[in-house]
Amino acid sequence: MSYEEILKGLEEYHAELSAEDRLARTGLKAKPDFASIRAKRDELFTDEAIATVRELIERAPGSRRRDQMERVLFALLEGMMASATLPFEEQILAKAASLSATVDGREIGFHELAAAMASEDDAARREEIRRAQAALAEELAPLRLDREHAERQKLAAFGFGTLREYAETKKRVRYDIFLQKTLPILEETTGLYRRVMGDAIRRAYGKELGDISAAHVHHWRAGREFDHLFPPEKVMPLVAGAFATIGLPFEQSQAIRVDAENRPGKHPRAICYAPHAPEEIHLILKPQGGFDDVRSFLHEGGHALHFAHHDPALPYEWRGLPRSHALPETFAFLIGHLTQDPLWLEHVMHVPKAAAERLAAWSLLEDLFMLRRYLAKFSYELAFDEKPFDAARNRELYAKTLKDLTGFSYEPAFWLEDMDGGFYSADYLRGWIAAAQVEEHLVRKYGDRWFLKRDTGAFLKAHFARGAAIDAEELVQDLGMTAWDPLPLIRKFDGVSRLLR
Repeated sequence: MSYEEILKGLEEYHAELSAEDRLARTGLKAKPDFASIRAKRDELFTDEAIATVRELIERAPGSRRRDQMERVLFALLEGMMASATLPFEEQILAKAASLSATVDGREIGFHELAAAMASEDDAARREEIRRAQAALAEELAPLRLDREHAERQKLAAFGFGTLREYAETKKRVRYDIFLQKTLPILEETTGLYRRVMGDAIRRAYGKELGDISAAHVHHWRAGREFDHLFPPEKVMPLVAGAFATIGLPFEQSQAIRVDAENRPGKHPRAICYAPHAPEEIHLILKPQGGFDDVRSFLHEGGHALHFAHHDPALPYEWRGLPRSHALPETFAFLIGHLTQDPLWLEHVMHVPKAAAERLAAWSLLEDLFMLRRYLAKFSYELAFDEKPFDAARNRELYAKTLKDLTGFSYEPAFWLEDMDGGFYSADYLRGWIAAAQVEEHLVRKYGDRWFLKRDTGAFLKAHFARGAAIDAEELVQDLGMTAWDPLPLIRKFDGVSRLLR
């Protein structure tokens, strides 16, 4: 096959996988059939195709052309790995969709248990739901472990000793160096986090941080005290208006197809699919009303607008084959974190001033919790990768690492369930840091009300247009900043102390 035929085949393959996942996730298909999609591409994922691309890489005339071809090579390797892992992915998805728990006479599907804890006001019942969730996670663990085995066997056949080695090679990141760069975040925020989160948990649940189950995390993160500010019928218009205010009118993006229907079998978590950026984007939401809908719409809407403004002239390698997900997460965090700004809440979302101050501080605390949780997840995943099949060690390590950094007790049962494939946790963290840097740049450029300036939209569109050709670190360097500088992110969290007033 020629390079052009390989590239065209990859684009079609990824679009088909995206559609299959979307249909199953939204309840429009009973279960996905990834394996048959992969099987149709046997002529694409071959040693011969890999040899062709590797030879072209060796003869590439420059670094940019080499970068394009390396992305294709990694996509081919992942397609070959999929022959071993996709059957397990299908079994995991099908089994998860079939699992349910009966709590207080009510049957709750596995994917609905987190939402059930978020909406349950009775603390004992939340803990009962969490125990049921942990038991179901244990049922899925053997399949998840089989998938880990299959993936690592394929990686070894390609010459990679660990998943970390593969991810670092593809993403051009040294995780030990990156982890060291994140340590100041923990060092500078731990005292503040323990003080403010401890007070918040004590007031809400009468428990001490360090002595509270993760059963209450979803309930606390839902921000139920703010739900009255965002009734169901107003969430979509309000957030759409927020995008328009920033110079990114949602309704003008004909490529973005919004599915906000609350149908049976639809996964509750919002997600964005970009099978053909910038021509076809799918934004999937399951709105219930309340602050969580605002947060989800902003974050996933940020993804959708980024994809919808890719330059269509970009080659597929720079539209659909990112080296990592750190750049799209940067833009999604930048827009999603608008909820941390009391001025934005007051002037764009029409929240009364006093409530805006409290909600912004609470949103910052929620973000600090999530940041520390993902630092814990990343640290755990690095350790897991060293001994992935030492179940007793990893179960204990998971529970200890999550509790040490968040103060909430996480059950060992989630040692495989609570992991992000391909070190996506690190992509999130890279995006978190870069988003704070970009926000500081926008404040310097347009003032503290940058979210009211249409010039902000023009600035973002110019960077959206670059697609996946660069990564988060290159974006901030282009803005004259130092990659992985944690200080802008650390500075943001000073505002959580307002909750103690």
